[in-house]
Amino acid sequence: MFFDREESGNETEVGVWRVGRAFGMALLILVGLMWASTVAPSDKREGFFSSAFAGSAVIGGYRMQCPGARVRFSRHSPGVGFAVRGEIVFNRKLMRRYPVVTQRMIFLHECAHQYVGRNETAADCWAIRTAKSQGWLSERGVHTVCRSFAGSNGSRTHLAGPQRCAAMLRCFRGRAPALTAGSGGIVGTTRRDAR
Repeated sequence: MFFDREESGNETEVGVWRVGRAFGMALLILVGLMWASTVAPSDKREGFFSSAFAGSAVIGGYRMQCPGARVRFSRHSPGVGFAVRGEIVFNRKLMRRYPVVTQRMIFLHECAHQYVGRNETAADCWAIRTAKSQGWLSERGVHTVCRSFAGSNGSRTHLAGPQRCAAMLRCFRGRAPALTAGSGGIVGTTRRDAR
Protein backbone atom coordinates (compact mmCIF):
# COMPACT_ATOMS: atom_id res chain seq x y z
CA MET A 1 0.00 0.00 0.00
CA PHE A 2 1.37 3.43 -0.86
CA PHE A 3 0.78 4.70 2.70
CA ASP A 4 3.12 2.08 4.21
CA ARG A 5 6.42 3.26 5.51
CA GLU A 6 9.52 1.40 6.52
CA GLU A 7 9.76 0.70 10.20
CA SER A 8 12.52 2.87 11.64
CA GLY A 9 12.55 1.31 15.05
CA ASN A 10 11.31 4.53 16.61
CA GLU A 11 7.86 3.66 17.97
CA THR A 12 6.86 7.32 18.40
CA GLU A 13 7.62 8.09 14.77
CA VAL A 14 5.67 5.03 13.62
CA GLY A 15 2.70 5.97 15.85
CA VAL A 16 2.64 9.51 14.46
CA TRP A 17 2.78 8.12 10.93
CA ARG A 18 -0.18 5.82 11.61
CA VAL A 19 -2.23 8.70 13.06
CA GLY A 20 -1.33 10.85 10.04
CA ARG A 21 -2.26 8.03 7.67
CA ALA A 22 -5.62 7.55 9.42
CA PHE A 23 -6.26 11.31 9.30
CA GLY A 24 -5.35 11.39 5.60
CA MET A 25 -7.72 8.54 4.79
CA ALA A 26 -10.53 10.18 6.76
CA LEU A 27 -9.92 13.45 4.91
CA LEU A 28 -10.02 11.68 1.53
CA ILE A 29 -13.29 9.98 2.44
CA LEU A 30 -14.80 13.28 3.64
CA VAL A 31 -13.77 15.11 0.46
CA GLY A 32 -15.20 12.25 -1.62
CA LEU A 33 -18.50 12.40 0.22
CA MET A 34 -18.66 16.18 -0.14
CA TRP A 35 -17.96 15.93 -3.87
CA ALA A 36 -20.58 13.20 -4.30
CA SER A 37 -23.19 15.32 -2.53
CA THR A 38 -22.59 18.20 -4.96
CA VAL A 39 -23.43 16.06 -7.96
CA ALA A 40 -27.12 15.70 -7.31
CA PRO A 41 -29.28 13.60 -9.61
CA SER A 42 -30.90 16.81 -10.88
CA ASP A 43 -27.46 17.97 -12.12
CA LYS A 44 -27.21 14.86 -14.27
CA ARG A 45 -30.77 14.89 -15.62
CA GLU A 46 -31.52 18.57 -15.82
CA GLY A 47 -28.12 20.14 -16.61
CA PHE A 48 -29.70 23.53 -17.37
CA PHE A 49 -31.43 23.84 -14.00
CA SER A 50 -30.20 22.16 -10.85
CA SER A 51 -30.11 22.69 -7.13
CA ALA A 52 -27.02 20.81 -6.06
CA PHE A 53 -25.90 23.12 -3.27
CA ALA A 54 -28.02 24.57 -0.49
CA GLY A 55 -28.67 28.20 -1.35
CA SER A 56 -27.66 27.89 -4.97
CA ALA A 57 -28.77 26.53 -8.31
CA VAL A 58 -27.51 26.36 -11.85
CA ILE A 59 -29.64 28.72 -13.91
CA GLY A 60 -29.01 28.85 -17.65
CA GLY A 61 -25.63 27.23 -17.17
CA TYR A 62 -24.51 29.60 -14.39
CA ARG A 63 -24.30 28.79 -10.68
CA MET A 64 -26.43 31.34 -8.83
CA GLN A 65 -26.17 31.84 -5.05
CA CYS A 66 -28.78 32.81 -2.49
CA PRO A 67 -27.18 32.37 0.94
CA GLY A 68 -29.63 31.60 3.69
CA ALA A 69 -32.35 30.27 1.39
CA ARG A 70 -33.13 26.76 0.25
CA VAL A 71 -33.57 26.63 -3.52
CA ARG A 72 -36.16 24.24 -4.96
CA PHE A 73 -37.70 23.49 -8.32
CA SER A 74 -41.30 22.35 -8.45
CA ARG A 75 -43.59 21.72 -11.40
CA HIS A 76 -46.44 22.62 -9.05
CA SER A 77 -45.26 26.20 -8.59
CA PRO A 78 -48.11 28.46 -9.80
CA GLY A 79 -45.76 31.00 -11.35
CA VAL A 80 -42.21 31.15 -12.60
CA GLY A 81 -40.92 31.70 -9.06
CA PHE A 82 -41.82 32.77 -5.56
CA ALA A 83 -40.16 33.29 -2.22
CA VAL A 84 -41.04 32.57 1.37
CA ARG A 85 -38.82 33.09 4.36
CA GLY A 86 -35.80 30.81 3.96
CA GLU A 87 -36.82 29.32 0.61
CA ILE A 88 -37.17 30.21 -3.05
CA VAL A 89 -39.07 27.99 -5.48
CA PHE A 90 -39.01 27.95 -9.29
CA ASN A 91 -41.00 26.23 -12.01
CA ARG A 92 -38.49 24.84 -14.55
CA LYS A 93 -40.99 24.64 -17.38
CA LEU A 94 -42.05 28.28 -17.00
CA MET A 95 -38.47 29.46 -16.41
CA ARG A 96 -37.32 27.99 -19.73
CA ARG A 97 -39.62 30.36 -21.60
CA TYR A 98 -37.31 33.29 -20.82
CA PRO A 99 -33.86 34.32 -22.08
CA VAL A 100 -30.98 33.31 -19.78
CA VAL A 101 -30.41 36.88 -18.54
CA THR A 102 -34.07 37.05 -17.51
CA GLN A 103 -33.86 33.66 -15.79
CA ARG A 104 -30.89 34.87 -13.77
CA MET A 105 -32.71 38.08 -12.84
CA ILE A 106 -35.78 36.08 -11.77
CA PHE A 107 -33.51 34.05 -9.48
CA LEU A 108 -31.97 37.20 -7.98
CA HIS A 109 -35.37 38.88 -7.65
CA GLU A 110 -36.74 35.95 -5.62
CA CYS A 111 -33.52 35.79 -3.59
CA ALA A 112 -33.87 39.51 -2.89
CA HIS A 113 -37.09 38.86 -0.98
CA GLN A 114 -34.93 37.15 1.66
CA TYR A 115 -33.29 40.56 2.26
CA VAL A 116 -35.84 43.25 1.38
CA GLY A 117 -39.09 41.55 2.35
CA ARG A 118 -42.23 41.66 0.23
CA ASN A 119 -41.51 44.90 -1.63
CA GLU A 120 -41.40 43.91 -5.31
CA THR A 121 -39.80 47.13 -6.54
CA ALA A 122 -37.09 46.86 -3.88
CA ALA A 123 -36.52 43.21 -4.91
CA ASP A 124 -36.11 44.28 -8.55
CA CYS A 125 -33.65 47.00 -7.55
CA TRP A 126 -31.66 44.66 -5.28
CA ALA A 127 -31.47 42.11 -8.10
CA ILE A 128 -30.36 44.74 -10.64
CA ARG A 129 -27.67 46.14 -8.36
CA THR A 130 -26.42 42.66 -7.43
CA ALA A 131 -26.21 41.52 -11.07
CA LYS A 132 -24.48 44.76 -12.07
CA SER A 133 -21.96 44.47 -9.22
CA GLN A 134 -21.25 40.86 -10.27
CA GLY A 135 -20.39 42.21 -13.72
CA TRP A 136 -22.80 40.22 -15.86
CA LEU A 137 -25.70 42.65 -16.33
CA SER A 138 -25.47 45.49 -18.84
CA GLU A 139 -28.11 48.09 -19.67
CA ARG A 140 -28.86 46.03 -22.77
CA GLY A 141 -29.51 43.07 -20.45
CA VAL A 142 -31.95 45.18 -18.44
CA HIS A 143 -33.83 45.92 -21.68
CA THR A 144 -33.92 42.18 -22.43
CA VAL A 145 -35.45 41.57 -18.99
CA CYS A 146 -37.92 44.41 -19.58
CA ARG A 147 -39.12 42.88 -22.86
CA SER A 148 -39.96 39.69 -20.94
CA PHE A 149 -42.74 41.41 -18.97
CA ALA A 150 -43.44 44.51 -21.09
CA GLY A 151 -47.07 43.50 -21.61
CA SER A 152 -47.75 42.96 -17.91
CA ASN A 153 -50.62 44.99 -16.49
CA GLY A 154 -49.14 44.77 -13.03
CA SER A 155 -50.91 43.67 -9.89
CA ARG A 156 -51.51 44.68 -6.31
CA THR A 157 -47.82 44.03 -5.64
CA HIS A 158 -46.04 44.46 -9.01
CA LEU A 159 -45.80 47.60 -11.12
CA ALA A 160 -47.09 47.42 -14.69
CA GLY A 161 -44.46 46.44 -17.27
CA PRO A 162 -43.46 49.94 -18.46
CA GLN A 163 -43.31 51.40 -14.92
CA ARG A 164 -41.42 48.37 -13.62
CA CYS A 165 -38.91 48.67 -16.45
CA ALA A 166 -38.42 52.41 -15.77
CA ALA A 167 -37.78 51.68 -12.08
CA MET A 168 -35.28 48.92 -12.99
CA LEU A 169 -33.43 51.24 -15.36
CA ARG A 170 -33.26 53.92 -12.64
CA CYS A 171 -31.74 51.33 -10.29
CA PHE A 172 -29.25 50.25 -12.94
CA ARG A 173 -28.21 53.85 -13.55
CA GLY A 174 -27.82 54.48 -9.81
CA ARG A 175 -30.93 56.61 -9.42
CA ALA A 176 -33.04 54.21 -7.39
CA PRO A 177 -36.60 55.15 -6.49
CA ALA A 178 -37.39 55.86 -2.83
CA LEU A 179 -38.63 52.61 -1.32
CA THR A 180 -40.02 51.41 1.93
CA ALA A 181 -39.99 47.77 2.98
CA GLY A 182 -43.33 46.09 2.50
CA SER A 183 -44.84 48.78 0.28
CA GLY A 184 -46.34 47.74 -3.03
CA GLY A 185 -44.17 50.07 -5.06
CA ILE A 186 -42.63 53.50 -5.09
CA VAL A 187 -43.22 55.67 -2.02
CA GLY A 188 -45.57 58.57 -2.68
CA THR A 189 -47.84 56.73 -5.12
CA THR A 190 -51.32 55.58 -4.38
CA ARG A 191 -52.09 51.89 -4.38
CA ARG A 192 -53.84 52.30 -7.75
CA ASP A 193 -50.80 54.07 -9.27
CA ALA A 194 -48.42 51.39 -8.03
CA ARG A 195 -50.14 48.59 -9.95
